[in-house]
Amino acid sequence: MPLKVFLCVLALLSLGACVPAEPDDDSMRTFDAEPPVMGRVQEAGVLRVGVPNDRPALADPDSGAGFVASLGAEVADSLGTDLEIVGAPNDSLIGLIDSGGLDLVFPAVSITEQRVRQDNDKHLFLDPYLVAHQRLLVRGDPLSSDGGAQALAGEPVCSFIDPETEIDISTIEPAIDVQNVSDPEKCSRLMARGDATAVTAADVILLGLTDFPCKKVDCDGEPARIVGDQISTFGYGPVIEGGASSWKDYVVNVLEEAQQEGRWEELYERYLAGLSGGEILEPPGMTVEEAAALFPKEL
Repeated sequence: MPLKVFLCVLALLSLGACVPAEPDDDSMRTFDAEPPVMGRVQEAGVLRVGVPNDRPALADPDSGAGFVASLGAEVADSLGTDLEIVGAPNDSLIGLIDSGGLDLVFPAVSITEQRVRQDNDKHLFLDPYLVAHQRLLVRGDPLSSDGGAQALAGEPVCSFIDPETEIDISTIEPAIDVQNVSDPEKCSRLMARGDATAVTAADVILLGLTDFPCKKVDCDGEPARIVGDQISTFGYGPVIEGGASSWKDYVVNVLEEAQQEGRWEELYERYLAGLSGGEILEPPGMTVEEAAALFPKEL
């Protein structure tokens, strides 16, 4: 679905873009402007969608366009409204829902039981829009043919992981020299300088780093590659305001329809096929409850 993106001036947010809706009068429903979010959005004429401007595989850092903005466009089109894309740091997106600044966000935040249950009066996680995996990013061929982490024994590996859902790679191979960072681009710089042999993180984060080292530093033309087994698996879900059960059902149904009718696969092929070596994966097909059950934890 083509997105015609243009900038909007936002006083509180660092990046915004608006996309005119492509109305489909045959399928569009009109909602009351009272409690259901759908009516409020239709009355305003615009759906405000937050995307992570520091996760380049999911959203372009400048325009906000990309995989998750296109999913947001599915919802806006179904309502017959314009789409306002708001780019913000990944870690701040859920807070923008809590403060009422946005209608829908697509953070790269792993779904766990604790996160689903915590502060659910303020926000709700929905069914995953993407299933991600912790893997390895390497340049050249430092790994054995099976791509196992054991081949990195004695090597420096930069790690950007969510400790709730991802694994300290030194528990797989204690001889790995793990370098933990708070910003994935630091891993790119370490690899570009030769100070890290590999990076471990969620594959969708690694995809955003694949060409970064060779852009910034001469690395003899060796492209970075995502390799190895899936070290852990977790779901990323959209987030909406708490208590909006009808809005939750509506968004879930719209995105499920996009999966069933093949549009999710088209977007995956356009933006994320590098996660699977060009192979088009099946849509997530997982509920938020199933995703949370992968990481059960009592509050």
